[in-house]
Order: sequence, then C-alpha cells, then structure tokens
Amino acid sequence: MSTAVANNLSISLIVPQMNRGENINNRMKSAPPSPLSTSKTSPPSTLSLLQPGTPRNFKRSLSTPVVKTRRVSLGQGCGMLDWIKLCRNTEDMAGTGGDELIVTEDELARHCTVEDAWTCIRGKVYNITPYFKFHPGGVDDLLKGAGKDSTMLFDEAHKWVNVESMLKKCYVGTIMYLPKRDSIRTRSDSLSVPKPKIIIDGINRNALPRRGCEYTDDATVHTPQSPIHPTLDVTSEETDSSAIVVIPPSPVRKNSDASRPTMPYWDWNQTDDNINIQVVYTHNRGVQESDIVLDVDGKSFEAAIQFDGWIYQMDIALLHPVTHSKVFVHTTKVEFRLTKSTPHTHWKNIGNILPGHGQMVSEANREMKFRNCEIQSVTSVTHDTKIFTLSLPPTCHISVPIGHHVAIKPNEPGNDVERSYTPIENLITPDLRQDSNQSDIQLMIKLYKDGVMSKHLSTLKTGDHIKVGDPQGTFEVDKLEKVNDLVLIAAGTGFTPMIRVLNRFLTLPESSSKRNVQLIFANKTERDIAMRTELDNLAKEYKCLKITHILSTPDDHWNGLRGRVNADLLKTHLPSPEKDQNGLLVCVCGPLPFTAGISDILMDMNYSEESVHLFQ
Repeated sequence: MSTAVANNLSISLIVPQMNRGENINNRMKSAPPSPLSTSKTSPPSTLSLLQPGTPRNFKRSLSTPVVKTRRVSLGQGCGMLDWIKLCRNTEDMAGTGGDELIVTEDELARHCTVEDAWTCIRGKVYNITPYFKFHPGGVDDLLKGAGKDSTMLFDEAHKWVNVESMLKKCYVGTIMYLPKRDSIRTRSDSLSVPKPKIIIDGINRNALPRRGCEYTDDATVHTPQSPIHPTLDVTSEETDSSAIVVIPPSPVRKNSDASRPTMPYWDWNQTDDNINIQVVYTHNRGVQESDIVLDVDGKSFEAAIQFDGWIYQMDIALLHPVTHSKVFVHTTKVEFRLTKSTPHTHWKNIGNILPGHGQMVSEANREMKFRNCEIQSVTSVTHDTKIFTLSLPPTCHISVPIGHHVAIKPNEPGNDVERSYTPIENLITPDLRQDSNQSDIQLMIKLYKDGVMSKHLSTLKTGDHIKVGDPQGTFEVDKLEKVNDLVLIAAGTGFTPMIRVLNRFLTLPESSSKRNVQLIFANKTERDIAMRTELDNLAKEYKCLKITHILSTPDDHWNGLRGRVNADLLKTHLPSPEKDQNGLLVCVCGPLPFTAGISDILMDMNYSEESVHLFQ
C-alpha cells in the first residue's frame, strides 16, 4: 500500500494471540484463511533456525511441546566457533552499510532466496544469508522462514535460542506492517479522514493522553470481543470511514480469549497514612508474590499480576505522589499498600485511569519494563567473577522466581546493550532458613576483558545505578516437590541458577528419606570454582548432597577429575534413566557448546525430555 493511501485510512487490527506452547501444525490446519493473505499457498509448518551445536530435541520449558528438527552434516569450518569468528571479523553482515532500516512486508518478501534471504523474528529483521552453511538443520529448513515473519515457527522449534545475540551482526532493522490494498473493500476508492487512527487492543494510540491527563472521547474504540470470529470482509460504514480488519483466531487454546481467566475487579480505600488498592480474584487461586510486579514512581502506579499465562495490567496516574509500597498476597486478593507523601491528606479520588488499565493480556505479549536499581555492593567471588547486589526502588516490588532470570542494561542514554543473568542467594546452612531481602537482587557475573557489558559493569561502584527488567524464565519450581533424584550439571557461571534450585530442594519437607542431589561442577582451573568453601560446608551438613568437581586445565596439584564432562562421566555418576518413574530431574546450564553437548549425551542415554531442563 502506498503511503498516501495509508494516511487516509483508519485501521483497526484485531490480531489473535498465540500460546507459546501451541502446535503450529494444528494452527495452520484449523485456522481459516486470513483476509490479509493474498497467497493460496499455506505457510510452512516448521522452521529450524538453530545455533550450531544446538541441543537436539530437548526443550527449554517443561511445559512447551518439542518440535523435532533434523540435523545435517556441516562441512569443515562451519561450526559454532567458526560462526562466532565470522561475526567478529565481518563488519557489515546485514548488508545495509551500518544503517538501521524500516522494512515493509513487501520488501521483506523480496528477500527469499538462498543468495539473498531476510527473515523477521519478534519484529526484528535479519539477513540470514551468511548463516545458511552454519545452520545444523540445513539450508532447506532455514529457507522456510526467508522473506516472511518466522517468529511463531522459530518459537515452536527452539524458543530458548537467543536469536538477538546469535544474529546481532545480521540485524537489518524493524518491520513495519501495512494492510494490503486488495484486502480492503470500501465504498469508494479513497477515504478521507482528518486524522488516521491506529487501533491497538481497542485503543486509538493517536488519541492517547499524556501521563496524568484524562481520556479523550476518541481514545476508546469498541471492537468485537467474541473468542472466535468468523472470517469477515472489510467494509466501511456510511457514517464512519474507519476500516476494521479482523484476523480470525484459531480454535480455543491456552492464552486465547476463550481460556482467559475470570477478570478480577479492583477497588481502593485510604487511611491517614496509606492508600490501599485491592485486586480481588475469587476464581483465580494460587497467586504468589513472584507473580506480581509493581512499579510506583511518584504519581505513576503500574502493576502486573500473572494468572496462568495471562497478565492483568494496572496503570493509574495517582492523584498525589507516594513514597513507599508494600505487597500483600491473600487467598483471593492482592493488596498494594502505598504510603502517602503527605500524611493526613484526604484523597478525593484515586487519580486518572490510563489506557491499558484493567486489561488481561497474554504473557507472550507482555511489554518488558525496566527500572533503575542502585548498586549496594560489589563483591569479588573469584579472580574474574563478582556479585553485584542491587537494591530495588522503595516503591517497586519484584520477586524473581527460582530458576528465572532478569535482563539488565546500562543506565546511560543511547546505550542499549542488554544481557540476562540469573539472581542468586546465599547458600543455606542448617541454621539459616530465612529468605534474603526481597528488595535486593544478587547477580553473580563473570567479567570478560572484551565483553561490552563486562566493560561497563567493571566501572560500576556502590551508589551507581543500572536498569533491571522484568523476570523471565520457564523453570517450574513446583516440580522439585515430586523429585527424589536431582542432578545439577553446571559449567562456570552456569552454576548461578543451580544455587536457588539447590537451596529449595534441600529445604523441602523431609517427606522422603531417599532424596538425593548431585552437583557436577565444571571449570577451567581451581581458582575458577565459585563458592567452593560454601559448597564444601554444605556437603558436610547434608549427607544427601554429592559434589563432583572437574577441571579442564588444572595444575599439577589438583587431585580431582580432569578433562571435560563426557558420556563416560555421566554414565558413572547419573542415576539410571529408568528412575524417571520415581522422580528424576536433570538441570543443565553453561555456555551453549556445553549445554548442547550435555543434552545430546542425555538424549543418547535415553533420558526423557520431561526429566531434563536446560537453563538459558
């Protein structure tokens, strides 16, 4: 569509949401044709965009179905390390001369051959042409995503792969979606509208007020709310030239409108010192503190509560500023207690309700939010690894679930470097059962000489600030309660997610005397072993804990295992795969080649995918 036509249209897009675990094959078979589609050819049902050495068949999330991908034999010089070297030594792999482009669907579709292939994943366009010979799934599999948005297909196959890091040097720009001209039938060839409307989730984004302002009458747009819509032609009403494009969703599935949890309701009251906001959810039980994220900044109140894969959003411009906040979780409600900046001041109302407030959105469509956190301390753990203790703002609440991670980025304008790390906590001792300060986040980070983020982190000191994002992850901590044999296989700082998993497992009720836990900890040298003294003390206190250290480049004084974690070592130390029936869980974390190699070995040893979890 031409720009002139786009400027004369008021478009409302109603796009179905897809569950992370939904099978794309079922989606393609059952979904009716989209009115935006001009092609009669069905899209491919699978896409394999693997990093070299990606684990075979194992999934990152125990709840996400596995899309099995075939592997091809790669030639010499086409391994993962070769790809990394190519990225480091090549300036313009995207072929854009260093420019960041805005790419339309038509432009994307033109790059669909082996000689010139672009693809779009999560709104970002990449030139995947140089990656073809490095792709373990082969050229044909990768070509299925060329010239189109391959996000759903990519996520179905291997969502855990960090595509932004892997294809960083191939980044072309961002996608811009426009409705196709021949998919919109109107009463006249041209529509004249004074100001175009951009409708997202029923809200006209061009009519949104600035924070603290009231709604405009034109901001709210009523759209069909039925879980499943029939295929609709697009027409314009005589009294309104707005064109509404409806993309029919697939049949009922998790994260569809039909599976949406019962909408909670909220209310508020006040005391002389506090404002109390309650969210009541009588039909949605089991909410925990880790399901809640709260950000309050002066008059700005933003909260997100997770209900079984859905996020209930709250966004309020408060009438007056507040200084502190607390979160209380009850059986059927969540209470946010805010401290008034001026005590004994009576609030006439709560303030202004902002667009997006009171909506239930799919967790997959949740927008990442960052907040500034102060560095409380920096402590050395090894010669190149430090623990950064971060303090959340006093009006912020984040409780990172066990095994989940957070993204951090510098508190500098224009510096968008972003890395993810798993929070840790102190290893427990028999007389230490209390939780760490909920307002603190501890990150154990290895600093690399040439790392972009490492260079920034190495300059930080107490009192500096860094931005911390919302918790992310797929580990299901409740599964530990059913596990009798827990095996943790870690390499280097891949030990970080194991710390809290180990703590939780050792402090579970003594429901079984047969519980055992084993940590296989791989490092380069003896001085690289993090928390070695604490681990040794823990093994003395808990007879069910066995720790095995293995070093790849030890000195002559090392008496432990030497070399790398291989099949022979795992066959010697791991419980039999037949113990799956009795509750076996193997957790793996480390650099990608390590994780890939271990997962291949476990698959060859016939461990079931339900008994293995690979951390990011």
